[in-house]
Amino acid sequence: MAFISGCTDITAEKANNSNYPTQVALHALGETFQSSASNLVITQQVNRGELPDRAVVTIEESGMQDDSVSAEKTVFTMRYQDGKWQIVNRIKTQRCWAGRGHQEFSEQRCN
Repeated sequence: MAFISGCTDITAEKANNSNYPTQVALHALGETFQSSASNLVITQQVNRGELPDRAVVTIEESGMQDDSVSAEKTVFTMRYQDGKWQIVNRIKTQRCWAGRGHQEFSEQRCN
């Protein structure tokens, strides 16, 4: 398990024209993202090490304080165009608590 900490001032403007796909994805989730404490896993994959132009960012939040949804996963597909990372696709899925619906990530809502 790793913990990452830092003191960086990242404004919305910086995130929108950032060279960091993860910052763009987090900004797109909005101010209400992770409104209560939960487990969080973020992965970023780029298509090449030097001057990447495509990225996939996956943000998974689990252990949620919700009576039906145990986890949510949002996958962002991005392209680097016109000097900034742009979201070209966004898919949000959820996994339900036992007895409240599907146990695999799905776009279907929990009961």
